[in-house]
Amino acid sequence: MFEQHFASYLLEKQHITKSQFDLLMEQHQGTRVKLGLIAVAQNLLTNEQADQLHALQRQTDRRFGDLAVEKGYLSPQQVEELLEMQGNSYLRLVQILSENSILSLAEIEDFLQEYQVDQGFSSEQIQVLKSGDLQSILPLLVRTDNPLANQYISLALRNIIRFIHNQPLLGTMTRVTSYSKQNLAFQAVVGDHDLWLGCASDDDSLIEIASPFAREEFFQMDEDAFDAVCEFLNCVNGLFSTELSHEDITVDMEPPSFATGQKIRSAKGLYVVPITINGRHFDLLAAIDDQLQLEIR
Repeated sequence: MFEQHFASYLLEKQHITKSQFDLLMEQHQGTRVKLGLIAVAQNLLTNEQADQLHALQRQTDRRFGDLAVEKGYLSPQQVEELLEMQGNSYLRLVQILSENSILSLAEIEDFLQEYQVDQGFSSEQIQVLKSGDLQSILPLLVRTDNPLANQYISLALRNIIRFIHNQPLLGTMTRVTSYSKQNLAFQAVVGDHDLWLGCASDDDSLIEIASPFAREEFFQMDEDAFDAVCEFLNCVNGLFSTELSHEDITVDMEPPSFATGQKIRSAKGLYVVPITINGRHFDLLAAIDDQLQLEIR
């Protein structure tokens, strides 16, 4: 995740060109294979066991390796060996930049220091970002003044990585009081806290959520595709509601819904996380204890 974020920064600062960025993304595709696929390829798990563990991930916010150990399918040592096989994605990016003579190692290190200063990270935090440890990276990339918002958005992003695509490109998160896109899927959660989660795009890019989650190929944002995106939101909110219940926070999930041509107005500010998957762009939206108004454009 961080390697794509850093590559996007290099492009934004014009340290690399758009064609060089595209080359990086093309060569980086598939370098971090899902743990389940590696385990099956190594004959450590059967397809049925891997599918079972993926299904469990839909029910509980747990890492694949942790569930595999808990089930007795893999040992902690085997999980560590599989994680090593995935490779360090940041080092893979450095290798691609160097091998293609795009940037030297010294230049990469200089630009990383520039990035550190611009983003306000400590040296220790930069090491965490480079480590590839998703659990540690997300809190650094998702930073708001609301701890509950950080927790909520991070959970949603973890599930995008688990169920949708393991290398999404995240843009800079913003907070807006007015927002408008053509296609919108959303779900509200009410109770001790009022939560709202959505995904939106101006074209058919939400297919990048619908198809992998439903395990069905969609070609346009029809009702079935919207239903698949809504089911993904329902999955995320179900997991988060369970987490909140462990803290004695009671919430109820309203049915997810979708709309076209809507404008959202927010009293406190709607969190917007731009995401790119397979060249398609959409936004993850979240609100905490806010009063949202949906209006037809």
